[in-house]
Amino acid sequence: MKKLVALVFPIAVVLACSSLTQKWETVSENGITIDMPGKPTKQAQDVPSPAGKATGQMFTLDKGSEAYILAYHDFPESISKANIDPQTLLKGASSGAVQNIDGKVTSERDITNGSYPGKEIVGSGSKDGKDIEFTIRLYWAKTRLVQALYLAEKGKTNQSNATKFLDSLKIS
Repeated sequence: MKKLVALVFPIAVVLACSSLTQKWETVSENGITIDMPGKPTKQAQDVPSPAGKATGQMFTLDKGSEAYILAYHDFPESISKANIDPQTLLKGASSGAVQNIDGKVTSERDITNGSYPGKEIVGSGSKDGKDIEFTIRLYWAKTRLVQALYLAEKGKTNQSNATKFLDSLKIS
């Protein structure tokens, strides 16, 4: 029994230390930077909109019980000429993001990133048959919608990682 404990303890220490020293990487593209706890996968993601096709990119990092997502979409210039209130655009985008995960919003607040208006939505929902908790931050930067999403299995949220990820987003 003592041998088993002697083997298990060092393994537990190594695992605990490795999670403390996980390598965060800075993703930087088209005036957007954010820190993620690993190297994300990048894919093009275009979405239709009433103003025309919005072209964008999505960076995803799946860490098992957590997921980190950065997405941005550039909308046609005609949307800036339409003189639509950014809060209206953010409300529509946040509703769509929450619906994609069968979400229920528990709190919502207005935020900014530099001079860009935004919304933070916190709640719970389900994705791929799992109960999840989420924090989503969306910003309207001229004709660009920028979204940072932190998702975690219910009860497995790492608030320190979520805060580090979401607070690191910079839009220039």
